[in-house]
Amino acid sequence: MNGVADPGSLLLSPCVGTCVLDQRAGWCVGCGRTGDEIASWGGYEAAGRAAVWCHLPERLQVVGTAYSLAPWTPALLLDRLAVIARTDRITWRTHQASMWSDADASVSRTDDQLRVESTSGVLSLGLLPGLRAFRLPAAKLLVLALHSSRVPAAQRRDRFAVTRAVRVVGEANTAEYQVLESLPTDYRGILAIETEVQHHV
Repeated sequence: MNGVADPGSLLLSPCVGTCVLDQRAGWCVGCGRTGDEIASWGGYEAAGRAAVWCHLPERLQVVGTAYSLAPWTPALLLDRLAVIARTDRITWRTHQASMWSDADASVSRTDDQLRVESTSGVLSLGLLPGLRAFRLPAAKLLVLALHSSRVPAAQRRDRFAVTRAVRVVGEANTAEYQVLESLPTDYRGILAIETEVQHHV
């Protein structure tokens, strides 16, 4: 799942709010674009944007950024997760709980929700506005996150509370899952996904 999907179905921009150009490479350490690409982004056709998206993960690794934003809209993200859940063994982790699923799990994808039910628990993930997926290559994970502006004001200081968006019934995880913090400053991780078939993420 490293490839870029239909250019017309991608996020409008790879910007994550960390706008600093690496002096040696000339790439933004937040999104991986060059200064010229950033300045011209609004004028690119969908195919031109998709071509740039393809290069961003490799560029970000070169400049030492731990993550790269996947180009998938929330709806496309849930579609892709549904495909993975139907074929692979996956570990799903939040700050407070974890579960696993495999090809025997019950997977349903409705217009506004993904539901995965296995012997270890049930995960229900809604079509959350602003839902983003970050790849963490070193950890071999995909982390779902929301921008802090999407989190209700009363919850902004509590990264655990945002897990209300994800219902997981299964093995308790009493320690904070640190990888959910390895994201751009303005994003809050809600769910980490580990699959044995790493090309999916």
